[in-house]
Amino acid sequence: MLVSNAGIPASGPLTSFSLDQIDNAISVNLRAGIMLARLLVPAMVERGAGHIVFMASMSGHLPAPKNSLYNAGKFGLRGFAQALRMELRGAGVGVSLVSPTYVSEAGMWAEGGGRAPAIFQVTPVDVADAVVKAIKGNRLEVMVAKLPVRAAARLQGLAPVVGESILSRAVEHGDEVVERQRVKR
Repeated sequence: MLVSNAGIPASGPLTSFSLDQIDNAISVNLRAGIMLARLLVPAMVERGAGHIVFMASMSGHLPAPKNSLYNAGKFGLRGFAQALRMELRGAGVGVSLVSPTYVSEAGMWAEGGGRAPAIFQVTPVDVADAVVKAIKGNRLEVMVAKLPVRAAARLQGLAPVVGESILSRAVEHGDEVVERQRVKR
């Protein structure tokens, strides 16, 4: 079994990243999972058993301004995992994605001191439960997010232009909320 959980923050305007920083973000957020899978899949196929879980992100569903580089890695990881799952169908090897929003209390978001609005927060236990659910049920993807966020992701997938409009307004509102919190401090 492989639970691929490589990831580094890569938020900010695209023009704020050097070429080396872009290469590093893509290398960790996308390439590392691909390379690990490439190394482990042959033995899993030979045994006719195994499971790979890629820790993706709701950022692989919901694009956001100043998040294009991180979004690219997570959208790419989702596409890779979905295609690999199809490639390994019938080989006894499962492939799943677990896509959380911001994880409170642990991980790169919490370690960086970030605080997201409550609607975007999930706990480490929520994520662990999703990993178990993905493996036991051989689920393609488990979104670890509150219902409105999962609904927004579904809408974005079905109607990207409508989703973009709604997401843009939500981001603007979120920026206003963050600014109000900053002023109160």
